[in-house]
Amino acid sequence: MSATQVSCGFAVGAAAIALWLVHRYPHRGPATLKRGFAFLACAWVLLLLVAPATAAAARLVGAPAALLTVDLPLLVFAFWTTAHLLRLYVSTIERHEI
Repeated sequence: MSATQVSCGFAVGAAAIALWLVHRYPHRGPATLKRGFAFLACAWVLLLLVAPATAAAARLVGAPAALLTVDLPLLVFAFWTTAHLLRLYVSTIERHEI
């Protein structure tokens, strides 16, 4: 498999896990848009650190373990945050409709 195929597979898998978590535990995320954007900022900073963290973990434990212990959790957190932020935005719009 190429690196692109592995990356796409991890992205799809992380999105599926995140959506399952949002569906299974809908009240475990941020409750306000302000907190949602704070979570989004944290996710963005963590995504900036994916490459150096993966490289460091790959040197310590190998590439497959680094993908499972660094990349997958960070991607899940980013997708989970985005899904909760979308849920919050939709609920805000629904409350303000006439």
